[in-house]
Amino acid sequence: MRSIEHVQPVIGESAVIVGPGTVGLLHLQALAAAGVAKLIVVGLEVDKIRFGIAEKLGATDVVNASNDDPVDAILSITGGRGADIVVETASSPKVWDFLPDLAAARGRISCFGLYPESNFKPLTVIRNGITIYGDVAFLQRHFIRAISWLESGKVSGQSLATKRFSLDQAEEAFAAFKHKETVKCLFEI
Repeated sequence: MRSIEHVQPVIGESAVIVGPGTVGLLHLQALAAAGVAKLIVVGLEVDKIRFGIAEKLGATDVVNASNDDPVDAILSITGGRGADIVVETASSPKVWDFLPDLAAARGRISCFGLYPESNFKPLTVIRNGITIYGDVAFLQRHFIRAISWLESGKVSGQSLATKRFSLDQAEEAFAAFKHKETVKCLFEI
């Protein structure tokens, strides 16, 4: 919720979510609920199952960065502008090789990745007037709003638990998660 507060989506804008894991897919739903029109999810070949989930949750486009250059793909999808909003949830410092290039002029980038350092292109950020937010800390109002959105159905946590397991199947569950066959595993007791 804090990132939505920071990037202030406007109805009709475009957004890129880099990383189709739990946090990325929750952002996808929140941005859709806020009226963002073009929702693009970027991931890797191992995220193919998650791409399908993203499409069911409202992604208008998916980009497999293992096969396609993410910058070229985003520029093509946005008519050469770049995205108004970029949300980084991949937790990989490698995304900074291209992250600022995904944003439109005056775009906003929200970062969740937790890594000690990465390479980044300040010239692109400066020339295009891009604003970057760090978004790991939360305030009480963010939790209250998140719970409200879950209760109202604007955002679905259930859609991310694509497989259910008994406790006896714990090893199978962890393997499914490791191989990105599910976003979240749900244990039934």
